Amino acid sequence: MVRCAHCGLHLPESESVRSADGQDYCSPAHQTSGPRTGLPS
Repeated sequence: MVRCAHCGLHLPESESVRSADGQDYCSPAHQTSGPRTGLPS
């Protein structure tokens, strides 16, 4: 399981979209939006 760097959603790694810098996202739209600060740990 990985966590979307934008919204915090947990999803299987096989379903994630990985950016060039190694961040995982739940969708291409969130990858385009980029990471969001202030997500709970």
